[in-house]
Amino acid sequence: MILRIAALALAMALIPAPAGAKVAVTQSCSENVPPVATAPLTAVRGGAVRGRVELHRDTCHQYWAYLKLNAPVPDMDSRATAVLVVWEDGIQQPGYTCNSTGGNGYIVTGQTSCRTGKVSWVLIDGFQATAHYDTRVDDGQPWYGIATGRTVKVPGSL
Repeated sequence: MILRIAALALAMALIPAPAGAKVAVTQSCSENVPPVATAPLTAVRGGAVRGRVELHRDTCHQYWAYLKLNAPVPDMDSRATAVLVVWEDGIQQPGYTCNSTGGNGYIVTGQTSCRTGKVSWVLIDGFQATAHYDTRVDDGQPWYGIATGRTVKVPGSL
């Protein structure tokens, strides 16, 4: 793990900042590229398509997951999120949801989309976007999945 951190620090140090730059270099990366992979978000019962989950990569090779629903979330007892799944040393790590740092929050009442924060490709074995649409009977009750989606896993680099 220490070697991974050192390699990442070295890689970041080798990226020159533009003259007079006051923001991180990664903020200038273009997101205007098609998704790397997409998959339908399908209902657990009946198989109806509720939206799509996408795996994206910007021009600086940072990955994120994006979820777009076909219709807004109807009430306070439903929510949806994309999850960016990563592998390090062949081991799947805990995922990053839309509610994680850098994301724009769960899809809740009246909303139709969300995205996770970005993760650099450096020292990551692979990426996958997954999503789930959850509901509950009453406030305070457990959430249960009513729709899921999963893209193919794509390889990372380095």
